[in-house]
Amino acid sequence: MLSAIPQQWIIDHNIVITAELTHVATHLRVQPDSSRRSTLNTPANHYGGGFEELYRQTARQMEKGFTSVTSAELRYRIDGIDLDAATVYDKQISEKVI
Repeated sequence: MLSAIPQQWIIDHNIVITAELTHVATHLRVQPDSSRRSTLNTPANHYGGGFEELYRQTARQMEKGFTSVTSAELRYRIDGIDLDAATVYDKQISEKVI
């Protein structure tokens, strides 16, 4: 269930996957803006531009990262586990979409 996964983890995990796939550090680190927190209407906006906006931005970056992969057999170390690119992709689909 998506609501059981902290929103910050989803954003950060997209950033980690993108950095691993592209071998380029991503500098988008999102921190809650406590000065604005009291003015927010929904919890979805706790991370600056809003969770949906940031999710879409990091998802697009991750999508570009996957398109840069030249072979489904390439190996990546994600969350301390060695996986091939196809498995990383399948894992992302099941964790983030389903």
